[in-house]
Parts: sequence; structure tokens; C-alpha cells
Amino acid sequence: MRQNRGTRRLLGAVVGLVLLLLLGSAGWAYYYTTRPTPIADVLNRASDLDGQEVRIRGRVIEGGDFLGLGMYLIEDASGRVWITTQNGSPAVGREVTVEGHVRKLMQFPVALQRMTGIPLSQVTGLQEIRRQ
Repeated sequence: MRQNRGTRRLLGAVVGLVLLLLLGSAGWAYYYTTRPTPIADVLNRASDLDGQEVRIRGRVIEGGDFLGLGMYLIEDASGRVWITTQNGSPAVGREVTVEGHVRKLMQFPVALQRMTGIPLSQVTGLQEIRRQ
């Protein structure tokens, strides 16, 4: 009878430990796949990430729209990156989370280049997919 109780306790402890490890792994996986990538990492790894989807978070510091196309510049503690969008630019000062495809050599419409006054034909940036 005593061995039975000891076996049950050991089995309960093992099952509890396995469940704890599974839940911890699931939580870490969720955090790792949903956390924003620092902008500096995107810029430093632009060749490797070209065409890949990334998530970044930052504050909008510039932006504008022209004929339904827009672009805006966001900044985090590590750097700045241009975002192109077909959904209109968010307001300057707003915190946004953006999912998009990295484009090592972005092709901006000439009208947007003229609007900002910045030559943007060879800038690493993101082509927006989703914004929060």
C-alpha cells in the first residue's frame, strides 16, 4: 500500500513537471513569434531578410499619402525605417505595430519621393501587410 502511494506521488510529480514544461514552451514560442524585431536588426540583416515577413513596433515620425498610396517613417530605440502602404499613413506621433515584407531596395513611387524630398529609391524598408 505504501509503495502504491509513493508511486502515485512520483507519477503525479512527473506529469506535473511535463505539463509545466509544455506550457512554458508554448508561452515562449508565442512570445518569440509575436514580439517585434528591433528596427536596427532589420536594417543590419536586410540582405538576409529581403522578402521575409517581420513585425516591428515604433512611433510614426513622418508620413504622407498620395493617390491612395502612402509611406511613413517609424522609429524605435534602435533606428528608423520607411514603410509603404496602400492603407493610408497613420498619424504622426502614433505608436504602431507593423507586419510587412522587408525590401532591401524599395521602389517608391516618384510622386512620394517628390512629396518628401528624400531620394528613396535605394532605401531598406517594409511593404506593409498589417498594422495595429
